[in-house]
Order: sequence, then C-alpha cells, then structure tokens
Amino acid sequence: MQSPAQRRSTKFTLFASGLALLGSWLLSVTPASARDLSFDERVEAQRAIDKVYYSHQIGTKKSFEQAVSRSILDDKVLLYLKQSEALEQIWNTPVTEEMLSQELQRMARQTRMPERLQELYAALGNDLFTIEECLARPALVSRMSRNFFAFDTTIHAETRAQAEELHGHLKAGHIDPWTSIPTAARSRSPGWLTGASGTAPPPNPRPAPILPFSPCQRTSSIGSRRSPGHPR
Repeated sequence: MQSPAQRRSTKFTLFASGLALLGSWLLSVTPASARDLSFDERVEAQRAIDKVYYSHQIGTKKSFEQAVSRSILDDKVLLYLKQSEALEQIWNTPVTEEMLSQELQRMARQTRMPERLQELYAALGNDLFTIEECLARPALVSRMSRNFFAFDTTIHAETRAQAEELHGHLKAGHIDPWTSIPTAARSRSPGWLTGASGTAPPPNPRPAPILPFSPCQRTSSIGSRRSPGHPR
C-alpha cells in the first residue's frame, strides 16, 4: 500500500505526463478551422474512438466489427448531438469553441492513461477540430446535461410536489410506512389511502423505469461553430 507521500508523487507524475502530452500533441495537430462535420463523419470518428477502447479490452472473442454495429455508433453520435441541442434549447447554454478547448485541456490534465489519450488523438488524425467535436464534446455535454437535468426545478416540479404531498401524509399519520403505498395520482386527499371497505387497496404494478435524461428530440447535426460566446 502506498504511503501518502508516494500517492502525491504518483498524482504529480500523472499530472506532469498529461501536461507534457498536451504540449507535445499541440505541436503536431492540424489547427481547427471553421467547418462542420457531417453525421457520417461523426460516426466514422466514433468508430475510430471505439476501436481504440476495444483494442484494450481483455478477453474479447469477437472482432470489433462483430461486436460494435453501425446502429450502436449511430446511437452514440445521436445522443451527444441531442444533448448539445438540449443544452442550447432548454438550458440556454450553447457549446462554444472555448468550452470544448477547456474540456480538452481538462482531459489532458486529469488522464491517468496519457498513452491511451495519445492513441485517441492519432485515431482521429491529430485533427484538433475533429478531436474537440468527437472526443471532447461527448464528454462535456454528457456531464453538463446531466448536471442541468438533476437540478432543474421546472422539470422536477411535479415529482417534487408529489414527494412533498407524500411526506405530509406520512407526517400526519395517514400512511403506514411499512405497507405498500398507492400512488398519489389516485386522489389528492387522504381518502385515497383506503379502499371502500376501509382497508388499504392492493399495490399498483411496478411502473416502467424512467430514463434519467430525455433531451429534446431534434436530431439534426450541430451547425458550424462560431466564436465563443455567440449562439449558433
């Protein structure tokens, strides 16, 4: 087991390696230009990224082509495009070049596998624009959209109201916490807590799970990026 001093030394080494990697890579990359990527280009970039990750998996018995279908790649690209649109349309936070650049720097600073990151850069042709759009963007918009969703009082207003109502019934003694509790949708008064015979009604079937994040349904590709701070 490493001592505190050894752990600090390891963290510093990883941090220094990340900075060195970023510095050397920036000297070799193709500068980003004002252009856009088609959906198919994004899918091919995702394929290149996933191939790197798949090549490091242990015990794989299928080829990459057998294990990762085109539909899987499509879904991954669609997800981060939808999350990007949700950030702009729902939370008024369009993703800018500056945000992508900072995310790429964060990844280089915090990586524990600088060699793996270098492989990913190479797989994307050491092209800065493609790397920012297809490596940094998915990580950034996933983190931001989940954070916005988790703390969005408007989206969670109805659920919060139901939780507060349920808490009120529990506090008032209208509900036995050790029995099955029917949903608040049956009624808005304590009367719904018991059936006509005065006994608790049978529990409802378990509801289908709700996905933690459901962004807006627009699936168009992200338009050409403009200068930081300006909406697309």
